[in-house]
Amino acid sequence: MACTAVNSQCKDYNISTGECTSCFTGYRINIGQCIIAEINDTNCKNRDSITGKCINCYSGFFFSQQYSKCIPLNPLCRGSNLTDGSCLTCYPGYAIINGTCILSFLDPNCRQFNSTNCLICSLGFFLDTTGKCRQVSPLCKIFNTTTGFCLGCYPGYSLSKGNCLVNSGSISVDPNCMSQI
Repeated sequence: MACTAVNSQCKDYNISTGECTSCFTGYRINIGQCIIAEINDTNCKNRDSITGKCINCYSGFFFSQQYSKCIPLNPLCRGSNLTDGSCLTCYPGYAIINGTCILSFLDPNCRQFNSTNCLICSLGFFLDTTGKCRQVSPLCKIFNTTTGFCLGCYPGYSLSKGNCLVNSGSISVDPNCMSQI
């Protein structure tokens, strides 16, 4: 009976046969010997010691069967399916469309929103009954944030039924002038 050297990349081996039962990182078992793993996926956390296949990925990645490697998860997903990478939940302001989180609220005049609706409009805008931010008349100095009706006007304008109108008899007055001579 002759002594045979065990493969130097074997982490553990069978004492009777000398075959590797596990390998060091970067190697996998092939017919009882440790060989270099073909897949060099730096996002793989753990591999099967026999097949070399990725068992699980690092946080923020999922194992793609299609590409046989760890793929980044969509950063807009609040919660993801680790089997296929699809979004399960989204952050506020985003909605799931075909498994992906996309911007759901496209109103640029909204200052604060939840996942589906605007809650507070930007300065100079009010939230109408359809949930969209509408601009208030620039002639309003003070306005109702619910209806958009003017409550007070700039100099040279008078309040009439929620609107600011040019003062009658003062058409020559420049409303943008701070003081008249």
